[in-house]
Amino acid sequence: ISLGEFATQMKNAGIPMGRNRFFAWLREEGYLLTQDWNRPSQKSMDLGVIEARQNITVLPDGTERISFTPRITGKGQVYFIKKLKKEMFIG
Repeated sequence: ISLGEFATQMKNAGIPMGRNRFFAWLREEGYLLTQDWNRPSQKSMDLGVIEARQNITVLPDGTERISFTPRITGKGQVYFIKKLKKEMFIG
């Protein structure tokens, strides 16, 4: 699922963190790259918690632009909820 959708799930699980704070936390913890904005790091791909979906957009001049969208895997959803609850001392 998208990181924004996951942020909503985290709020429902009692973790007080919105989308922007979650993105920032993922970058600080090394799960997303800061140089190649929000692209999954090798660490997150090795753990199997974030994957990159490739998007190809054809621009008006006919050239193609490739971008990547980070997505949380099912394993990642469980991993991050457990990790954040532990870090924030939530039940």
